[in-house]
Amino acid sequence: MTFINENNNNFLYRLTYSFVFSAVYTLCTNVYYYKMIFDFSMDIYIKSIILSFIYAFTMYYGLSMCKYIGKILIFIISITSSIVLYFSITYGVVQNKDMFALIWNTNTHEIMGVFSPQLLLYLAAGIVLGIFSSHFMPKQRPRLLHIGFFLSL
Repeated sequence: MTFINENNNNFLYRLTYSFVFSAVYTLCTNVYYYKMIFDFSMDIYIKSIILSFIYAFTMYYGLSMCKYIGKILIFIISITSSIVLYFSITYGVVQNKDMFALIWNTNTHEIMGVFSPQLLLYLAAGIVLGIFSSHFMPKQRPRLLHIGFFLSL
């Protein structure tokens, strides 16, 4: 008798997927940004990275339970995060909740004013991260009992 059945394998794969891609997401989008902001305090810097990792882990794990909507949202979040990171690093803009909305409400005349080849590199990195994380998302969805348990936490 084995202790790891198909559901346990799916759960372990979902945890591994969430751990790996949240680590990549945190390293790619937050490490340099937090170093730029919290250069004066290493303690705050490390706590910020840990909190960002926990947020990303929760996001990847939760969205991995949705089939198509999760893939689309992870792809959109990856692209948006890469564009926000570009503006944060290039122009020294501090991220807040309104910055993500401003990215998608920008018209074409404003885009041409800040367009650069470096923006295309950041955008390409976001697309690659979004494609890889959507491609390796667990195929099998948990049963309703598992989702109810996860939501009750």
